[in-house]
Amino acid sequence: MDKKEFLRSYTLQQAKIKRLKDMQTLFPEKAKQYQTEIKRCLEARKRIEKSINSVKNELYKEVLIQKYICKKTHEEIGLILNYSTRHIDRLHLRALEMFQIKP
Repeated sequence: MDKKEFLRSYTLQQAKIKRLKDMQTLFPEKAKQYQTEIKRCLEARKRIEKSINSVKNELYKEVLIQKYICKKTHEEIGLILNYSTRHIDRLHLRALEMFQIKP
């Protein structure tokens, strides 16, 4: 799994948690099974957050948080941080270079 795929999985985990909670309501007899899966998803999200928070440069960290956790576009991130979209593109690339997937 590459870095971008790992980071994008945050959104997937969010959707999966929502679906599993809905399934829990529909099929209460499988609640324990769904709870186990929800716990796994939450752990995956925490791992992603931990990996992002380990980036030393605060600006790079903020770009990654805005993009992958807050689901902002580069244009939106630029407006928030007061940078051009092109500069956010460059910051994002540098942030990915600095980023390491934590166990």
